Amino acid sequence: PMISEPGVRFHYAISAGVRFGDSEWKNVINEQLQNNEDKILELLNTYNVPLVEEDGSLLTSTKDVE
Repeated sequence: PMISEPGVRFHYAISAGVRFGDSEWKNVINEQLQNNEDKILELLNTYNVPLVEEDGSLLTSTKDVE
């Protein structure tokens, strides 16, 4: 991964959004993400997507992901 510098951040979280107030759909999305975490991590690893901690440091294993 590219290393972030002061004022230039190259690492960020991936997120999903739903319409404000649509808590039912939000719950469905969250449940699917949780239920498919292993498949999602496998897919990211297949395409060599670097996974990083909040501070930008590289994860050495997907087992580090909570």
